[in-house]
Amino acid sequence: MSDDSRELVAAARRCIEAAWRGGFAYVKAGVILDDLRRREEAPRGLFDLPRQRSEALMKAMDELKARYGRHTVFPAAMGIERPWKLRAAHHSPRYTTRLSELPLVRA
Repeated sequence: MSDDSRELVAAARRCIEAAWRGGFAYVKAGVILDDLRRREEAPRGLFDLPRQRSEALMKAMDELKARYGRHTVFPAAMGIERPWKLRAAHHSPRYTTRLSELPLVRA
């Protein structure tokens, strides 16, 4: 268990390499976080050591993101170039979740 982005990226990379051993190319992968807990509530292992430097680094990254924007700092494994872009023109209307997007009928 970890809240360190570097450890999460390393674990995701190991999973991808194990899953795509057949030489297939992949473009993008995601990680789903489940069973989230506060750090104080996380189970401890016998050999877990406190990681003050890791906590300080993650706090600094979070503060930079909060101040300057989401993609200000990120793990290098994400790559610098973004060949794909989200195309908002292809989004479905959100009538069921946004009252402001509810279609109006005029008589």
